[in-house]
Amino acid sequence: MSFCDTTKVLTLSLCVLLYSCGITRNWPGSDNRGEGLDKMSDKEKIVIRRDNAPDISFVGERIGYACSSDSDTVGSCYSGSVGRWAELELYDTSAGSYVCSEISHTSWLGERDKFRGAVCADTAGVIEFFGHRWLAKELYDNAGIEDVETVD
Repeated sequence: MSFCDTTKVLTLSLCVLLYSCGITRNWPGSDNRGEGLDKMSDKEKIVIRRDNAPDISFVGERIGYACSSDSDTVGSCYSGSVGRWAELELYDTSAGSYVCSEISHTSWLGERDKFRGAVCADTAGVIEFFGHRWLAKELYDNAGIEDVETVD
């Protein structure tokens, strides 16, 4: 494979990864030029898959999204583990609660994706579910949630 072919493959892979992470700004042909996270326009029925617990079904809209990458060649969103990456999603329900979803993906043979989810009454519950790691803080920024400790 020539250098140009390799570059095209890497560029396409990066575009696919960025799109899967919700980063679609200023792409040729993109309708959301310069806009941030695409929110679902209307509330709809959503089902969140969970391992070892019933799935969560609700009517709502996605208000936050963040994902990491399985490759350190992509840059700052690297998960820290080759072949593994995570997706975090936060939803606002029509009932006024939050639904959290975390999918831990793997591309390794013999491993399977892991699914976690929870219903939270407030943003404190959301922060308890996702924690304070860098990917969670990216989700909070997207969702407009403040995760700070104020000292007087």
